[in-house]
Amino acid sequence: EVNNVWANAARGFPSDKAEKFVQRVLKVGLTRAFPDFVIRPEQPQSEGRTDLEIEQQFDDDPTSVTRHFILEIKVLRETSGTGATKYSASDITDAITKGLGQAVVYRDAKPARDAVVCCFDMRKTYFGAAVYDFIRDEAVEKDVALWVWHLFNSSEEMRKRVMAGETIGGERAC
Repeated sequence: EVNNVWANAARGFPSDKAEKFVQRVLKVGLTRAFPDFVIRPEQPQSEGRTDLEIEQQFDDDPTSVTRHFILEIKVLRETSGTGATKYSASDITDAITKGLGQAVVYRDAKPARDAVVCCFDMRKTYFGAAVYDFIRDEAVEKDVALWVWHLFNSSEEMRKRVMAGETIGGERAC
């Protein structure tokens, strides 16, 4: 079990289990923010395993469920937790492309009203919503939202980015 997204924050090495940690934090936060909804992690189906599903059950008919969102979570990183493995720009675009495909297929298979690819960018370089530039048109065509958050390895680094005028909160790319 991981209790942090960073294996070594000072060196900028993300935990190899960062996605699981992000998923757990999102589940807790969404459950508290939306107490009338059910937040389901890791739901298996023949097409694969969804990261998070947000659904609503109705008191007057417990068999009636509306799946509002399928959230596909991706953690973008430059290195492994030890720094031994380096990830290239094409590894990042491959992960995002895979996430879009997963979101579409899972949304349609459930079916759910909406699908979102949620990227948590742990790389030193801040890209913001530009991380999705190569795939934005396809996401719009397939009706999948793209959201991104940058995870800084220190509060000092975050403050530097704020002072440089960068948007550091979650950004919706489409």
